[in-house]
Amino acid sequence: MRRRTLLAAPLMGAAAAFGLGRPARAQAWPTRPVRIIVPYAAGQASDLFARRFAELFQQRFNRPFVVENRAGAGGNIGASAVARADPDGYTLLWGTNATHAANEFLFSSLGFDPVNDFEPIAGVLRLGMVLSVSGSSDLRSPAQIIAAARARPGDVNIGVPSTTARGVLALFNQAAQLDLAQVVYTSSGQALVGVLRGDVQAMIDTIAASLSPIRSSQILPLAVSLAQRAESLPETPTFRELGIDLEVGFNLSPRQFWQPDLARRIQREFRSGGVDPDKVLVEVTETSAMMDPERAQRILDELTEAGFAIAIDDFGTGYSSLSRLRHMPVRVLKIDRSFVANVHNDRQAASIVSAFLELANGLDLVTLAEGIETEEELTFLRERGCKLGQGFYFSKPVPPEEIIAYSFGGIPSAAGLRSA
Repeated sequence: MRRRTLLAAPLMGAAAAFGLGRPARAQAWPTRPVRIIVPYAAGQASDLFARRFAELFQQRFNRPFVVENRAGAGGNIGASAVARADPDGYTLLWGTNATHAANEFLFSSLGFDPVNDFEPIAGVLRLGMVLSVSGSSDLRSPAQIIAAARARPGDVNIGVPSTTARGVLALFNQAAQLDLAQVVYTSSGQALVGVLRGDVQAMIDTIAASLSPIRSSQILPLAVSLAQRAESLPETPTFRELGIDLEVGFNLSPRQFWQPDLARRIQREFRSGGVDPDKVLVEVTETSAMMDPERAQRILDELTEAGFAIAIDDFGTGYSSLSRLRHMPVRVLKIDRSFVANVHNDRQAASIVSAFLELANGLDLVTLAEGIETEEELTFLRERGCKLGQGFYFSKPVPPEEIIAYSFGGIPSAAGLRSA
């Protein structure tokens, strides 16, 4: 995860007045000092970069650009102040993915509308996050943190000085199947004191804010939340390198499945968002795959060559040829919910599901049961070797916007079925 910085102004024409690449407009603006409100404490990465940009703006426009820190409520206090300011182009917000995305799902009231109260000017920065421990800590890797958390539940706490850090911790918890507690700090400096004093066992913060204590050996970086290693921390692995990562899955409708150049277009979209195809599961219904098996085989091969994993969805509702299925590049077999419902009491359903699981095991496929709603169904499937499951037992469907809130709260919408 990367922290994204947005330069914005109150709505009503500020963006039109402010344009770094348009000297003609710069003649009319600014005619007096411009304020840049940073909604975080002094010394945070956002503050450091805002001050550097303020210097550049001042040189470019030959007018003062003054940085003001309005910290609190995850950035909401500063953002609210800018939203209430006169929309004259002289009060700008150094916003982030917290003020304009995540906070909406974490606070009951923001005090502003992140969409309608601002006019975006430019995306400025993407800052990587880093997991660090005290330089004297016995925990020298994420694997050791995970082991300690499992050996001593409740004893391993992580300091988080920002909304983005909370998000990284939530994703880390989900990927490692942990419940590490977060200790929320209002600034990077407070989080640093907390980890050095032993109040928390580790901290997550931006790489920019962490570089100085890393270089002075106060803290030890363990992993960064980027797709590739950070240039400033070339010896520090990414979470992905360490196998700590989440997968995303999506369904292809029959209409989408037959579109030309499918694999390349999907690959382009995910790569543009910084997501590696090898972390993406493409779900295709059994009916779609069997409609034209030879053509489907070619499409699935192309998707696999592009790096995607393949799942056959709603298995059991179509008419799969087992010999065809054996040659398809499928990794996951999703058993349709019609067979899972009341499977523990239905002898026919139990026999069919057991046969599906045995078939998948023989083909080295991962099985996922759809529509699990009761503890009894869960127990039946687990005892017969089903690896994954989804359904109301874990979470009812939620609107897209609530997925972010679920992620930050560490609440999974699907779960692995593991023996106790």
